[in-house]
Parts: sequence; structure tokens; C-alpha cells
Amino acid sequence: MTPLKVSYVQANGDCAVLIFFKPHPQQTYRLQTLAHYIRQQRVEGIVDVVPALDSLMLMFDQPIRIDDRIMSAIEEACEESAGLIFEPQIHEIPVCYHPQVASDLDAVLKQTGLGLKELIASHSQARYTVSFLGFLPGFAYLSGLPKSLHLNRKPVPGRQTPAGSVAIANRQTGLYALNSPAGWYVIGCTPVTLFDRESPHVLPYQPLDIIKFKPINLDQFEQERRND
Repeated sequence: MTPLKVSYVQANGDCAVLIFFKPHPQQTYRLQTLAHYIRQQRVEGIVDVVPALDSLMLMFDQPIRIDDRIMSAIEEACEESAGLIFEPQIHEIPVCYHPQVASDLDAVLKQTGLGLKELIASHSQARYTVSFLGFLPGFAYLSGLPKSLHLNRKPVPGRQTPAGSVAIANRQTGLYALNSPAGWYVIGCTPVTLFDRESPHVLPYQPLDIIKFKPINLDQFEQERRND
């Protein structure tokens, strides 16, 4: 498979470097496999590897200087990780698309011109890939949002968004695993606990996993939340 190609590297404070890559047809997949490869190598001095949408950050245990040695190591890792293949897990997550649990649903219907049934069908029939995790513990950035639902972020973020909220912005869907402020449009909510400190894996999903949404009504939502 074609490896990622480095576009440029910049310092991110004294103890981290931020690596940006040239566009790649499998950008998300290759970034995650690169991150996995670097973690598996257990390189002395690297304390964390953080992949994002089009970049990857390496954090070190002491100040680091970007030199030819670092650049060569990054390029070698890109080459070596290009052959890695992951088998993603598929998760079906129930979602209630109702104004009582989705504060921005009416605004999204107005902006997109869709009816409620059209929105539910469009959003729930797509298959999403967990591109990466970030912002807050458990927050999942999902690629695969249908073009009919592409919207800019909200002009004024909401101060409190409940855990389990399903929201959209730009070309992505987001899963809010914790209560938090939100600049994305909330169109639904899942009764499933997404962030569980008592669970061995904490989260049910990981980067590159596939997410499918199953529409449920408000009564089902309340029943499943009581049972969760």
C-alpha cells in the first residue's frame, strides 16, 4: 500500500513535534496504522502518540530538536506501517432523534430543508468510521456524514450538552461521551453509556471501528436508559 508522505514537521512546545502529511486517499486509516506502529515499537523517549484528522503528534519525555535523524525515523515509520491491516469492529448504537433529547434538531431541519423522517433516514443509513478520539475523553469524530447534512458549526456553542448526544458539524458526526459544552448541532441522543470507567476498555469503540446508528423512539430511549 502507498505510505503517507510527510508534508512538514513543526515543534509543538519543547517536548513534542507535530507532523503534517500530504493528502492520501486513506488518510484516516494510514494515520491510525502509523500511530499503532510507533506505539508498538516502544521507542525510548516517546511518551505519547496522538493522531488527528490530518496530522500526528509525538510527545517526548524531554526537549526534542527536529533534525535529520528525526525526519528519517518518521519517514521510515511511514514506510514500515504502510502494510499494516486492521479488522474494524462494527458497533450498532441506538439513537433517539426527538426534540426532547436533541436540542438542535429543529434548527437542522430548517437549515437543511429536510423533513424529520428524511433526516433520520439519511443519518442512520450511513456507515461511519471512527476517525479519531479527542476534545474530551471518549469524544468520537466520525467520518461518513451524508452531504445533505453538512453544516458549519453553530455560531454560538451550547454551554451544556448531555452525555450520549449525537451531533453534526462540517462533514462529521460527533459522539459526546461526557457532559460538555458543544459547538456542534445535536440531532439525537443514545441511551447507551459511552464512557464507563468500570469497563475494561472504558469505551465501546476505537479508531477505525465502524458505527451504525439504529433509530429508536422516545419511549424506547427512556426504557433503555433506565436499563443501562
